[in-house]
Amino acid sequence: MKVSVVPLLRSSLAAMLSVALLGACVDQGQGDVQLGDASLQAGSALNATPQILQRMQEASGSIAFHGERRYFARTKDGDIEQLEEVGSDGAGRFAFELTDVLSLPSTLNQYGYEIETESAWRFAQNIRDPRIVSAAATARNFFITTTDATPNVAGIDCIRLRFRRHVPVGDRPGDYEADVDPNTGFALAWREFDASGQVLTSLTYESFEYKGDLSSMTLRGRVFTASPLAIGQPLGPQASFQLNVPAIYHEGVELIAGEIMTVPQEMAASLPPGQKSYLVPGEWLRLVATDGIEVTVFAHSKASSQGGIVAGELRPSTSLSWNIGHGRLKGTSYVVATRAPMVWVQRIVMSAF
Repeated sequence: MKVSVVPLLRSSLAAMLSVALLGACVDQGQGDVQLGDASLQAGSALNATPQILQRMQEASGSIAFHGERRYFARTKDGDIEQLEEVGSDGAGRFAFELTDVLSLPSTLNQYGYEIETESAWRFAQNIRDPRIVSAAATARNFFITTTDATPNVAGIDCIRLRFRRHVPVGDRPGDYEADVDPNTGFALAWREFDASGQVLTSLTYESFEYKGDLSSMTLRGRVFTASPLAIGQPLGPQASFQLNVPAIYHEGVELIAGEIMTVPQEMAASLPPGQKSYLVPGEWLRLVATDGIEVTVFAHSKASSQGGIVAGELRPSTSLSWNIGHGRLKGTSYVVATRAPMVWVQRIVMSAF
């Protein structure tokens, strides 16, 4: 098998649509949340830590709220800082509005960046931002400590948890800090640090209200219809088309969710004339793997009747700290995103096909 890697894309409509696909359906479910004290390595004694982790996992999609938050990301081209208004009805629908861009690298066009961010809002809500995706995986893959700090974030008294991944991925050590409402498990602030202790990314609520007023915002649900797969059972018999499942992810990442989703014909029809998209209409496999906090997402379409092409292509692109690859191989279109180094994008694709 041969996969040709084309030059790195900083930004493109195809890459933006790929990001939209990756964040389109993110129902990881509540599986794998049973925790025992033996699975947790705690640096300071807080008997409720396993329960807090489980509460944090459950809070990510089940709490109704409205808030305003500040997002920061340090990139090699410069800092990104922006203000966002967000909310949820607690029943799977979210609202996201980019209200102000305070800082942006000179390599990015602000108008294009704003369009991309608004278009890929679910990517920001469910993939970009750190959260406890799997409490059990977090306990297995991170050294977790509680601190003496009792921060007040947006008027809410919080506890502070520190997470450090056992195995670093690339040049990102997996060093996080979260300020959490212990009563609900909702994280009102997240910070990610580099090896020297400098902030790489941060997300901090500046105002927050449980069951807040969302009447001025647009609540949006799932982008595509989907049917969940039973992870832990053979995946092939659960689908009506051939599935290409990655055999490897980077160390410390485990498969936790999968689904067969349908990309509607209307999405392809809405593209500008002459613009091709890798989001071909029809059925797609979508898999989510995680170390507990970060996710790696892989998706591919059902092979077309014109399949059979052995050689394929990989078009890499970047979005903030994410490495994304999309292309065609063996008659299918595929997309993969991870915060691991770009070489892992190619390894994941080659192991799947």
